[in-house]
Amino acid sequence: MSKKARATPLEGTDPKALGAKRPAGEMARKVRVSTQAPDLRRRGGDRHKTRTSADVAIEAQGRRDTALKIDAELDKVRADIDWERRRSAEKSLLAWISTYGVGVFIDDVPDGHLPEVVAAVETALGTARPYQVLMPRKHGKTSYVAAAAAWLMVTGQCRFLCVVGANRDAACDILANIFLLTDSDRFAQDYPEICVPIARANGGRRAVTYRDRACNFRKTSRMIRFPTVFIDGERAPASGVVCKAFGKNSAIRGQRDGTTRPDVVLLDDIQTKDSARNARRVKADYERITRDIANLSGRKKLKIMNAATVICPHDLAETLKADKAWKTTYFRAFISWPEDYVRHPNDGLWAEYFRIYESEDVREVGHHRESLAFYEAHCAEMDAGADVLTPSKFDPDQWEVSTVQAYMNKIHADGLPAFNAEFQMEPDVGDFALKIAPKDVLKKDGGFAEFSAPAGYLHLFAATDLNVSYALTTVITAFKADGSGALSFHGRYPVQIGGKLNGRAYYRAVFAALTEYAGHLADYGLPIVAWGIDAGGKPFDAATDFAKACAKVHGVRCVAMQGVPSHKLNLMPRNALQTAREECVLVGDAARMASTAKEPAGREWLRWNTDLYRENVQKALLSPLGSLGSLDLYHTAKRERDEFAVQVTNEKLLTKIENGVGRTEFKWESKDPHDYLDSTAACMALAAFFGVGTQRAGVKRRKGPRKQCVECL
Repeated sequence: MSKKARATPLEGTDPKALGAKRPAGEMARKVRVSTQAPDLRRRGGDRHKTRTSADVAIEAQGRRDTALKIDAELDKVRADIDWERRRSAEKSLLAWISTYGVGVFIDDVPDGHLPEVVAAVETALGTARPYQVLMPRKHGKTSYVAAAAAWLMVTGQCRFLCVVGANRDAACDILANIFLLTDSDRFAQDYPEICVPIARANGGRRAVTYRDRACNFRKTSRMIRFPTVFIDGERAPASGVVCKAFGKNSAIRGQRDGTTRPDVVLLDDIQTKDSARNARRVKADYERITRDIANLSGRKKLKIMNAATVICPHDLAETLKADKAWKTTYFRAFISWPEDYVRHPNDGLWAEYFRIYESEDVREVGHHRESLAFYEAHCAEMDAGADVLTPSKFDPDQWEVSTVQAYMNKIHADGLPAFNAEFQMEPDVGDFALKIAPKDVLKKDGGFAEFSAPAGYLHLFAATDLNVSYALTTVITAFKADGSGALSFHGRYPVQIGGKLNGRAYYRAVFAALTEYAGHLADYGLPIVAWGIDAGGKPFDAATDFAKACAKVHGVRCVAMQGVPSHKLNLMPRNALQTAREECVLVGDAARMASTAKEPAGREWLRWNTDLYRENVQKALLSPLGSLGSLDLYHTAKRERDEFAVQVTNEKLLTKIENGVGRTEFKWESKDPHDYLDSTAACMALAAFFGVGTQRAGVKRRKGPRKQCVECL
């Protein structure tokens, strides 16, 4: 209560009794003010009283008594319904859109292959399996979503429909488009049970009744509730149907209208260019659909349709397409391409057309009459073999006379990669996608023997991938100062350590296996600069402790290595022992960070970018034999060489995308096993960390015994 309210005497109260010390005139004025409108204060006080069910019933009866009765008007216009047209239109979505949607949702009746699009939308809305329809940009995708929503509501095929857009405003625009249908004369004639109550309700501000039942129509920017109408004792198909609009980030969980939960959800273009290129946002949108939206209906099966356009590789549309729970149907702008463009992309008729088109732009003539004249003169030859989604998708104001010409102009303006993604539903994966096969690796036989390398390969590194349930996988590679490599040995050392061992027993078993294998490695007598050991996962403690003791016991410098994906690697952690270099950073635990002794306490290990060095390994294997940056293989038996070739190609790089925080996420197609790829990548990372192939000084070769069969190491 405000100070002014507390200072105002109540009606019938003596100011002196309240202890007021004010002039009599002022007090009298206050009293008169309070007595002029006592009913207002009384109603304000009643506002906080608890309303009973009887109060609600009385208020509802009062509204019905004062409501506008539309019985006579609705009964009269129902006699004008064209039942034959209405029943024929309701047989299919295409017939309904062609009858009532032209001029409201679309400009013309669907032509070309667009009826197939409409049929796919109808199929999607008739199945309980989540369905996705992919269409090119600017081909009426949102219009068909709005028309489909209206069709479902009007024909009573849903009771509670949710429209989800990229944001709430986009979804509200669809709702507004649906409401425009009630202004259509043809629709108003055939569906008076919807249009008459809406028209007489004056936007929901006036109560309307039919047969002594409240119609309860409601319209806001975010929600439409169709009028509740009973005809001859039966509920009309669209009676009380609700449609709500949501943005993809709106609070949509737990939606209900009374006891009714959503039974249909239409998703319209919910991804943007920014979100499509952001892996984290794609994952968030995917989880929102599959977790929040998919469970809106409670116990009933929810019908979900996503209408979208592919923007880039691995965006939301492609993610849902890869989900086996979803069925995806896609339509391309070019069903088939012009033969002249396919056979003669650089010297055909289309190439000449683009040359003329560009010259008009350079000269800034303000028109494209010359290129249009060339196209019209050679139209038959240039369009031969082409089939398009719709023949009416061209703009005469832009000097276009056919859809084929319009599409080709789009390719010329935006580039083929953009057109392939947003019009052909085939996004280019980019130059970073690596196509490597075992046959490519088998060509890299350098002809040198095992444990040897060609002249100039001076720096020797080893790396071991730990899969202690079955083997330790090791590669030994000699490097030139420029980073070129010669793989001198690869092999597997069988071990079998069960994962069910308790922590201490598991630690001892792993440590013992590494100790035994280090003896074998030392027996080779190779001048290894450093030996990297996989310290990821459960063997971390044993691997880091072994690496610390290895140099003293076995005379081999050992580095524990923990691989981290590119988008998760932090090169400036608080526990860094050195400045990061070559996408590798040496880190330590608290004891190691605090120790300053010559032989420090605690553990240290090397974190390295697994994605980058896997890619580098495959690029090196694809490089010509003996070239700069190449990785060549020693000559060995075909069976052993085949196994290595298969494993290093079991991971295939598909694409790279930015994750929104300045880091790059690599997308791989992975197949087990790939131990040789992991160990070779670790070996290359270790060499780079020690300065091989970088601008830093070359590493110092370790002095030690040389095995007799080693050449030029």
